Amino acid sequence: MRLGCGAILSGQERAASLEKTCPMLTCVNAVERRRGEPIQHGTFVDGEPEFVRVPDVQKRAGIKRGICYRRIADGTFKSVLVREPGNKQGCRLVYWPSVKAYLHRLMIEQQPEPPKEGEAQ
Repeated sequence: MRLGCGAILSGQERAASLEKTCPMLTCVNAVERRRGEPIQHGTFVDGEPEFVRVPDVQKRAGIKRGICYRRIADGTFKSVLVREPGNKQGCRLVYWPSVKAYLHRLMIEQQPEPPKEGEAQ
């Protein structure tokens, strides 16, 4: 059995993996949900992709390429480089939930504090 994260499991490993969560978090559950229903090209589980390319981060969140690479470098955005051994170039994929978590953190930090009771504005 091939999981959404690319891992291939034998029958025994599959049974054991169903008791634990997959390293890719939702991978096993997504495979179980899709059983019996055809997978359509261009659709995502739960309506969102798990990984996106850097230009997609810009399209989806408005975060420019340079900022995206800085956040990858400082560890704010999780990412993976997909490339064949021996190749210089590859494809950088960004873990979309890490981008969303960053944006939610910014939103919380930028919320103005409500005035305390008894204080004049």
